[in-house]
Amino acid sequence: MQSMIGTTAEEVLVDRAARNDRDAFGALYDRHSQRVFAHSARQLGGVEDADDLTAIVFLEAWRLRARIRVVNGSALPWLLMTATNVARNYRRSARRYRAVLNRIPAPQASPDHAEAVAAAATFEATGQALAQALAGLRPMDRQVVSLCFIGELTYAEAAQVLGISHAAVRSRLMRSRERVKSALLEAGITSAEEGLEQ
Repeated sequence: MQSMIGTTAEEVLVDRAARNDRDAFGALYDRHSQRVFAHSARQLGGVEDADDLTAIVFLEAWRLRARIRVVNGSALPWLLMTATNVARNYRRSARRYRAVLNRIPAPQASPDHAEAVAAAATFEATGQALAQALAGLRPMDRQVVSLCFIGELTYAEAAQVLGISHAAVRSRLMRSRERVKSALLEAGITSAEEGLEQ
């Protein structure tokens, strides 16, 4: 039997999952599903479809279980990158869906219920402003921001996931931080912008 000395618990789970061990895969889900959910919600700018995206990410992880990469003893970076790709495909499909809806006549306006939804609208506006600010970045810069600020990976971990240097991660992050902060301030959002400070 091959020695597992120096192998992390997560690497053992990934190895077992790659050999069709559903219990091991379930353990990976239990460890990381909340972080994947939060990452998906931030990618989409709201929580409405984050459950569905999380499910898709783990379906993809099961389908590609033999190719899951462990970075610094964790499968989370691979899962977050998968979530980023799934969210991008979801947004592309949503744009096509909205284009179809835009060709349908608009319904009659309903009464204003602003008081009942004020808090939800504020949250949604913040999420949308952040999503739009991130969408304005170059794809690689957006992935760096997503992994470091949202996924809470270190520069070194993000560099390994993305296949670029530590210095490139730092440079892209500094440039992206200023662009996102400016976009949020232009949208009148300050609370989310504060989270970009290091």
